[in-house]
Amino acid sequence: MYYDKLFKLMEWTVEKIESNRSRIELMLEKIDAASEADIDHAVEHVTSNFDFSIPGVPTLVGVLVEDFIDSIHARLDHKYVIAVNYPILPSVTLGLNYAQKRTNADIYIFASTLNSINVLGNIFDKYTRVLEVGELVGQAAGRAHCAQYQAEAGLFELGILPVPDQVIVSGWFCDQAAEADEMLSRIFGFEPLYLEGVMDWTWEENLDERIVHYDANSIKRVFNRIEELTGLVANAEDTNKGWQYFGTLANATVNLLDMNAKASRQIFSHADISLVYWSMFVAADLKHEEKVLGAVEKVIKAATERVEKGEGILPENSPKIYLGMRTICDVKNLKIIEEAGLHVTHIFMDAFTKYELMPPIIENPTPEIQATEFFFKRPGLSNAGNLYQYEADSMKQYNCDGAILSYLFNCRPWSLGAVMGKDYIEKTINKPVMIMEADFYDSRLYSPEQQKTRVESFAEVLKLNKEMEIMGLAE
Repeated sequence: MYYDKLFKLMEWTVEKIESNRSRIELMLEKIDAASEADIDHAVEHVTSNFDFSIPGVPTLVGVLVEDFIDSIHARLDHKYVIAVNYPILPSVTLGLNYAQKRTNADIYIFASTLNSINVLGNIFDKYTRVLEVGELVGQAAGRAHCAQYQAEAGLFELGILPVPDQVIVSGWFCDQAAEADEMLSRIFGFEPLYLEGVMDWTWEENLDERIVHYDANSIKRVFNRIEELTGLVANAEDTNKGWQYFGTLANATVNLLDMNAKASRQIFSHADISLVYWSMFVAADLKHEEKVLGAVEKVIKAATERVEKGEGILPENSPKIYLGMRTICDVKNLKIIEEAGLHVTHIFMDAFTKYELMPPIIENPTPEIQATEFFFKRPGLSNAGNLYQYEADSMKQYNCDGAILSYLFNCRPWSLGAVMGKDYIEKTINKPVMIMEADFYDSRLYSPEQQKTRVESFAEVLKLNKEMEIMGLAE
């Protein structure tokens, strides 16, 4: 069939393609990609975004697509469908997935919108229609959380994703997320389950245990409601397995990023490195567990070999920068930065901080308290000042020569962060910072051509600074 070449590129076997033809064809029909021209474009698009010569990359791309196909079929395959929306990390809900696997309950729990945006944007280039439809279903531009909820509305309205029975949505970090899903629940008829909390802690101060317990009880209420509706209960072993799987993927991501940051030249494009990061968000479908872990191991092995051989995608000693945002719908802005000759050491919250490595503040924590403490210790989720401190500290850790920060047009928590972060970094560690327009979920909001021109100019400044530093002429 005309689409076989795309799936073979992702290392699907002939037998696997054959046994999944009806599922593949339904997916292609729903996303309006059911022609040979569409597949030819997808092949060209995805191979320009990701390096398929890196061992493990084809498998990770294939897992994203398979997870997307399973999501489309969730209502056909299962009695109950429960969606989890970012900014919740899978660490909170993976215990439920292990409980489902242990009991063989007829329930599908998945990170619905995030992977769909990734697949439609970076693989098939069929994402814009989803946003446009979402804007017609009550999610006007500027009212959604970084267009994620425009996408959610569009995916449901177009029938690409089934409407879940429940959606777990976080009000911890972003009030817009909860507001958007409350509105969409009334349009589409699902039940929103809110994780409410107060995420405000300055690292140098003592953490208020009452706040931790309040937020942890919010998680417990959601789990109790799922038990009431479906009978599914995650025991301690399920929860621990969830944390272990998430921790394995998170540590693999950090190790890969740390290797890349410390290397004399950038090893891989961050588009490829991001596939390891994104694997955490398809972790909910545990049938991919061994495949994902095996592919991640291959990527890390390939990275290690490149470091040992002194190989990479940029010249040695290119200027190093910290990047303030990893876009999900379009990796082209990463390519623009790298093609300008800038070694991106790490992005957003990639590096661990000393606070995350601290022992639990509350002794003998329950799984819910453990999850809550994890969020408080993350730099971008607990307090704006913590984030700026993290950015400056991690830039010093990786000897960065500058930073590129982005402000999001549609997201209240991040709309001013770049401006404040630029001021903090320049005053604290005296490194130049460029602010670049970008968006996690909507590439229509900025011009790649204008980005390219500005990034190239910034790169020239950093290269000149680097040359002067090597010559001993820097201040």
